[in-house]
Amino acid sequence: MKSFKKICRQNYIRIYNYIYAMTREAFLAEDLTQEVFLIAWQKGEDFMKHEKPEAFLYKTAKIKVLETLREEKRNESLELQENMAVDRRDLFDELIWQGEQEIDEQEYMKQVLSQLTDEQKELYQSYYVEHKPMREIAREKRIRESALKMKYVRLRKAVRNIVMDLGLSDRL
Repeated sequence: MKSFKKICRQNYIRIYNYIYAMTREAFLAEDLTQEVFLIAWQKGEDFMKHEKPEAFLYKTAKIKVLETLREEKRNESLELQENMAVDRRDLFDELIWQGEQEIDEQEYMKQVLSQLTDEQKELYQSYYVEHKPMREIAREKRIRESALKMKYVRLRKAVRNIVMDLGLSDRL
């Protein structure tokens, strides 16, 4: 009988490549590969006594990929619904509009940004100021693009709430 470490060494790259072929996302493939081997490790003796441990790994990998793709699709659907339900203008659009109305946009931007968390400020800077693509930001933060999109949905919502709380929406 092979040891768990030996099975891992022999199959890790294969499982990673299998997952990568289905997702085409390196970070996601790394995460899911680790999850597959964690599940195998958690199964312990049941995994080691499995008739075909390699088949168990591939089956688990397939299940994890399908679960993740379903989750991403659900998140995209939720994001689309939320985006449709709210005013589509974000802070950047609001500030441009204010500038056209000869309002001191820098002062309002400082007020709004000062109330954001450090993570929210960083997200705002990356996307709205530096104009980085979502895919690049997700790669830098080592998170899924769908998860990053949800963070931006929440960021826009937080900005709208701050604008409302500060009474700035009356001037917009």
